[in-house]
Amino acid sequence: MLTLALCRRPCPAVLLWAVCLSVSFGFSNAMAGSLTVSPTMVDVLAPKRAGIIRLTNEGTQDIAVQTRAFSWRQEGGEDVLEPTQGVIASPPITRIAPGATQIVRVIRVTDRDLAREESYRILVDELPDAPADGRVRVLLRYSLPVFYAPKTIAYQQDLYARVSVESSAETILQIKNNGQRRLKLSQVALSDGLLPPLRFSEGLLGYILPGEERSWTVKTPSSWANISEGIRITGKTEAGALDVPVVSRIKR
Repeated sequence: MLTLALCRRPCPAVLLWAVCLSVSFGFSNAMAGSLTVSPTMVDVLAPKRAGIIRLTNEGTQDIAVQTRAFSWRQEGGEDVLEPTQGVIASPPITRIAPGATQIVRVIRVTDRDLAREESYRILVDELPDAPADGRVRVLLRYSLPVFYAPKTIAYQQDLYARVSVESSAETILQIKNNGQRRLKLSQVALSDGLLPPLRFSEGLLGYILPGEERSWTVKTPSSWANISEGIRITGKTEAGALDVPVVSRIKR
């Protein structure tokens, strides 16, 4: 019997899934996936229409790779991916020899004008081959963010933030991106200038697409339970250091 397990772990700017195919009566040896992808994000400014990604086979056997484009939006704080014909990946399927690199072009083919930044995701899948040596193959999937933006629109920290403290001793940070380009948030914390910062992330916290809102939750330390004034959000974005006041704080 063939069983399929799917594991997911976040990477700094790319989501990586490891898909492990195992045979219940089978073998204890496993061969890790050998596909690497760079860069981990594609950022294209008009009038350019195309960016590139490099697929490299770090292993000792040929690998087959499929590359697909999806539109990316956020709804209710969750990522939603949908098939798109506005952006294509070329070639969509390729076979890569050991040690070789395949360049894939990511091309915006729609003629629609860019009023603000458009967001996509490229899924890169290592396709399975029948194992010739009886070993289990661990396959990889990469999900790369892709952005197309007008050259005239710069990164901005145009955001609205509020904090709520739940009776369950959880602090919820809600941020809305009012700008026309994405917010890439990292090293995010709350600070009142006196207490140790209440940290939401040491590295990448996540993306907020233009016009969208997301929220994150951490446990509330006892020292933060009654703080009501002077709270600021600190961190980093692609526009530089982040240091803005929290507009409202709600205790429930």
